[in-house]
Amino acid sequence: KDMALIAQKLIEIGGNHLLEITSTYDAYIRENTENPFWLVNTNKLVKHVESIDGLKTGFTQEALSCITVTAIKDNVRMIGVVMKEPDSKTRNKEIVELIQYGLSQMKYQPLLKKDEVFMEYKFDNGKPNLANLVYLDDVGYVVMKDEEVMIESMNLVNESFELPLNEKDKIGHVEILLSNNQKIFVDVGVNSKIEKMDFIDYFVKSWWRVLA
Repeated sequence: KDMALIAQKLIEIGGNHLLEITSTYDAYIRENTENPFWLVNTNKLVKHVESIDGLKTGFTQEALSCITVTAIKDNVRMIGVVMKEPDSKTRNKEIVELIQYGLSQMKYQPLLKKDEVFMEYKFDNGKPNLANLVYLDDVGYVVMKDEEVMIESMNLVNESFELPLNEKDKIGHVEILLSNNQKIFVDVGVNSKIEKMDFIDYFVKSWWRVLA
């Protein structure tokens, strides 16, 4: 469990850059120096098993042959860990079966689409002072294949921002409560440019208030 949690955090922080490295089977280290070194990945599965793109092999006297693997298929990312295997061949066989079983049981359920409008938002000192907030990423949730989740509630959480704002600049995130009581989050931003009101804008605004 600890190794799975570490792997999850590594992927969260490292993202695609990390996975580009862990999915590389062989490459030169220090290629453009006088001492280039050819390095081969100890995780042979990244070359021989589709969808596997990391993460780390290991061996100690206590844990024996072990591996932490991650794979992605149809928007479902799976992390698997096996330990105390007698050799790398058995280890690889066990982890492939584990990962394939996990992927066969889960599915990705789309919930919201990137650029879809969440709400209209008022900027007190903005010009214009109204803009639509849109989701900055697709939103989905991984569930068992025979399950579905629904959105129960959505709450905007403002974060610090300053005007002017360009299109797609983030102003906060939406906290989404699902029907299984889990919470997920998605960043939201403006769908158009918002300038900051200047002195003349404030003067005109005050003048219209007087006339009203």
